[in-house]
Parts: sequence; structure tokens; C-alpha cells
Amino acid sequence: MVEEPTPTGDPEPKPKKAKKAKKPAQALDTRARRLLWKPRSNFEEIAERAILVWEKNPSLVKITGLTPAQLQRLLTRSKKSGNKEKDLVRLAKESSDRRLLDGHEAWKGLLDFKAAVVTNARRNLSLKGLFEELLDFMKTGATQVEVVVDTSDDKGDEGKKK
Repeated sequence: MVEEPTPTGDPEPKPKKAKKAKKPAQALDTRARRLLWKPRSNFEEIAERAILVWEKNPSLVKITGLTPAQLQRLLTRSKKSGNKEKDLVRLAKESSDRRLLDGHEAWKGLLDFKAAVVTNARRNLSLKGLFEELLDFMKTGATQVEVVVDTSDDKGDEGKKK
């Protein structure tokens, strides 16, 4: 196949091969998480040193289905997953902080707008009708959270008034 030159005279680039789609991580339920082995903190350093010794002395330890290279790949994969998790946690925190700041600014702007409506409605009564929904919403204390306290005990007794 002959590459045809583009209007500028350069040959067209060859199309890139599509990357293999990664298999999505399996979602684990609580029971499955409980059954997994939890590695000790910083186990990677010890594992890497052990792999180096194993590679230098392969005849000393033979494990069916596991070689030093395979163990190294598992360790590398674990590290990459841990780094990805750290990045995602950082991004989630940044996103949450951005949402809080943006919500703060929007709410502050709405409060300023509502104050202007109330002030101007003293002279122009039709403003109250136009912004009745907003004014009612602001009266109801939309930012307040209703707290329900369960005073019953585990035996099923009704809560007692104090």
C-alpha cells in the first residue's frame, strides 16, 4: 500500500492500533473483602529484596506456578493499584473541596440576591410575587437538617420523656 501525500506534501500517519481494553476490577462485597489477606504496611520493600535473593538462588526455592518474575509482576501490579488509589483519593478530595467552595459561592450569591429582592420589594411590591418561591424557600431554613433521635433501647422499649 502506498501512502498518499497530504496537501502539505507530508505522508499521512498510519492509524494506531487499538489498545486492549482492561478488564474492570471486580467489585467486592463486605464478605469477600473480609476473606482477603491484608498485607502488612510497606511489605513491598521486603518482597523486592526477597525476590532479588530468589533470582540469584533459584534452585533453593521451587514453587509450582510461581517464579520470581511472576511474583515481581504481582508486586508491581499491587504498587500501581495503590498509587492509582492514592491519586483517585486525592482527586476525590480536590473535587469535593471544589464542590464545597462552589456551593459556598453560589449560596452566598443567592443570599445577596434574596437580600436585594427583599430590599427592592419595599418599593416594588410585584417583586414579592415574582420571587415568592425563592422567598418561601429561604424562610423554611433549607440548610437546616432535621435530627431524629431514637431513645428506645435494644429491648424494644419505647423512648421515655425526660
